[in-house]
Amino acid sequence: MARRSNDPVHRARHLTVIAVIFLGLSTLLSVGLWMREHAVATADAGLKTQELALARGDSVTERSSIAVDAGSQPRLLLSDAIYRARGIQSTGVMGRDNDLASLSRQVDLAIDARPHWAQAWVVKAYIESLRPRSNHLQASLAALSRSYSDAPFLRDASGWRVTYGMAQWESLDGFVRNRVIEEAVWLSRVDPDVRRAIFGAARATRAYEPLVLRWRELRLADGNYLANGRSSLAFP
Repeated sequence: MARRSNDPVHRARHLTVIAVIFLGLSTLLSVGLWMREHAVATADAGLKTQELALARGDSVTERSSIAVDAGSQPRLLLSDAIYRARGIQSTGVMGRDNDLASLSRQVDLAIDARPHWAQAWVVKAYIESLRPRSNHLQASLAALSRSYSDAPFLRDASGWRVTYGMAQWESLDGFVRNRVIEEAVWLSRVDPDVRRAIFGAARATRAYEPLVLRWRELRLADGNYLANGRSSLAFP
């Protein structure tokens, strides 16, 4: 059996080899992480571009610029599902239930990886809301409820969540109704630019009265509700 060398030069070379191996592994991990983050950033940029096109009334495609599979990271699965679902909605959902079902299963993969990811549950609710049958509506409302259980306030998804919740007011239970109102008021206060849209969407629903009452209650509690000598309770 060979004896371990005590030669300092040999030991130094041995340690150098180990360091190089670890450095190589670290570099590979860093490159892999960068590639994953770059893919997510690309997907998010595509979503922003699509959102702007939809806001302008332009036609959009459902063909995503990224490729996903069952092993893709959850954020990539979700971004791709949103992009493609919005593309399908913009061109018409008639006859597209199989495609929507596939996207719903894709979101399920993200949810399986992160069960308490509220935004994923919102996307699930959105995709199921595009499908035609009553059981799909129930699945959509169940996902909406779950999203509120995991996160009562969502900055990016709140606009769709509250307007959809108000549109489905008659089908909501007390828990979700309360969450919808609280989030709608919160969003109206933190982002005045969307306040008019939220109140406008509520006017056509039975959510309008509780929304106004809750808005008034919180405004009366503010220190500036009589700023400049006049009431600032006016509704959009």
